[in-house]
Amino acid sequence: MRRLVCIALGIVLIASAAAWAGWEEIASLNTARGNHSAVVVDGVLYVIGGEWDGDGTAPVEKYDPVADVWTEIGPSAPNAAGANTGVYDGVIYVMGGVHVEDDAIYEGGGYMWDTRANPTPVWEPTPGGGPTMGHGDSPGPTLVGTKIYLLSGEDDDIDNAWPDYVKVVDIYDIVTGEWTVGASIEPYQREDQGVAAVGTKILVMGGEYQDEPCRILNIYDTQLNEWKHIEDIPVGWEKLRMVPIGDLVYIATGDGAGGNVTWTLDLFTMEYTRVQAILPLRLAEAALAVLDGQLVAIGGEEAASEELVGNAFILRE
Repeated sequence: MRRLVCIALGIVLIASAAAWAGWEEIASLNTARGNHSAVVVDGVLYVIGGEWDGDGTAPVEKYDPVADVWTEIGPSAPNAAGANTGVYDGVIYVMGGVHVEDDAIYEGGGYMWDTRANPTPVWEPTPGGGPTMGHGDSPGPTLVGTKIYLLSGEDDDIDNAWPDYVKVVDIYDIVTGEWTVGASIEPYQREDQGVAAVGTKILVMGGEYQDEPCRILNIYDTQLNEWKHIEDIPVGWEKLRMVPIGDLVYIATGDGAGGNVTWTLDLFTMEYTRVQAILPLRLAEAALAVLDGQLVAIGGEEAASEELVGNAFILRE
């Protein structure tokens, strides 16, 4: 595998489609949901929280790929809707997000579950207080080293219309329990964006910006504490999700026409390639994960009906 040294600023749009065997439907979740998270810990895939038709956040479900079965194993963290997630040393962290029972952006620090000590969810508040702002509807895996980065999103204490989305980057160190503030994403603050941590950099793409779907890629260098901004990218819709696999970042699901289309972004050439395989459903607010090196899309809101679904799919190469 090539070593990730830097991310270039040039962009090339590849017209030809990449060839994959296609999306294969696997077992559905027990509980349909959207705006949730998916994480893999020690090879085990968990789906956490989200909005659903019940009270509070949707329960944690665990996937058995051999039996192709999802099992509900316990409650999710109270803020596990539209939240940032991170996994460190077997502990799952859920930061920011929306406190579903209160129907409000969560402005506390977050919650943690040590999966090795407790096979079923036991959520404890993270030590160290909270961030400077709430960060709702900015979901993604944003752990770099021992730090989780909360990037833009909504806050109930400000007018939730552009340009009043959160500009601040709040950083939580899971070892020290301390919060610090990084370089502002201004003027590209927004909500419902896709986020992915790759090496020492974090990519932010899509979302709602100036009341329109955002066609801007923002790259945050966690070592230099600097942003680079690339406009007019080919992917521009809200509620998309991103996840890295090797040298590629997979970009999938989202509002409108983007809901069943998948792209890859090569971090060395900055080439965007559209994957030929089409998702059977147009999904927004789904969750993406990587299981045994393959992309998995789970749940979300079906674009045509705006109905929450529990369908899950794996992209076979």
